Amino acid sequence: MHLAGATVALGAFAVYAWLIPSASGMGDASELTLVLATGGVAHPTGYPLYVLAGHPFCLVLHAFGVGWSRAAALWSAAGGALAVGFLLVLGARLAAASASPRAEDG
Repeated sequence: MHLAGATVALGAFAVYAWLIPSASGMGDASELTLVLATGGVAHPTGYPLYVLAGHPFCLVLHAFGVGWSRAAALWSAAGGALAVGFLLVLGARLAAASASPRAEDG
């Protein structure tokens, strides 16, 4: 089942990456692009784990010639893809648990 989750996550990432706009949107999207590029601090709550993990990711992509806006969008796409993969695995486990016979209380 983990292989299926990873496959779905990779597929979701490919779709998200294909649909990325060429520029950041207004509001939080622009702010988080700037914060991911500079390693700065966003408005409260600031999304500290998102920025701490995303800043190195964006730096590496930018070093390979990817623009800041696209690098930040790819970081969000990676998070969304992981969520989709984990959701598939969780759903499969919950379905298997509900389908298995339960021991009757005696």
